[in-house]
Amino acid sequence: EALRYGHFLGADTSGAASANIPHGLTHNVWGMQDQTQKYPTLTKDEGEVDVVVIGAGMTGLTTAYYLAKQGKSVAVIEARTRGSGQTGRSSAHIMQWVDNSYHRLESKYGKTNSKLVAESMSAAIDLIEKVVKDENLHCSFARVPGYLFPAEYNDKVCWCAEFQPLEYLNGLASVLTKKYGVKLFEMSRVMRKDLGWDGQ
Repeated sequence: EALRYGHFLGADTSGAASANIPHGLTHNVWGMQDQTQKYPTLTKDEGEVDVVVIGAGMTGLTTAYYLAKQGKSVAVIEARTRGSGQTGRSSAHIMQWVDNSYHRLESKYGKTNSKLVAESMSAAIDLIEKVVKDENLHCSFARVPGYLFPAEYNDKVCWCAEFQPLEYLNGLASVLTKKYGVKLFEMSRVMRKDLGWDGQ
């Protein structure tokens, strides 16, 4: 993927956010409003990398991490700042259950597929915990019991986890750029992509 700079309307290409708070951030318990720009804006062609990841949230930075560990050259392009999307607004509970409940999944997709979903949710907690431990990230990660309410479901149903999501992202971003050579650009919106097949 070639990293080519293109000006877009409304971009703050100077690298300074208005009032030091990039558009879209909100005041919350995680201190999302304090996520000022730390990494450069993409203002010129930066050569080529194996993979471009769009978005510097939980999914984007964790994906970049595992790609970089496999020896891929990676760039992450973020329209605002780290965690300025859903991650910064997260409840930060890393749970084993899903919103639609497992009995609904099982009735629609079968017991085997429902079990795979449950196993993937549990594996996601293990994955995050491993990243935290391996890279010594200080983000208050802890295994905690999970409960379902109302009363008929108030027994503990699983072990879950919690963490400070922006501390996780900030720590991981630092590891990515300093240890793994990932290029991280903030205040750099992706407007289009040349996909290279049939003009689609």
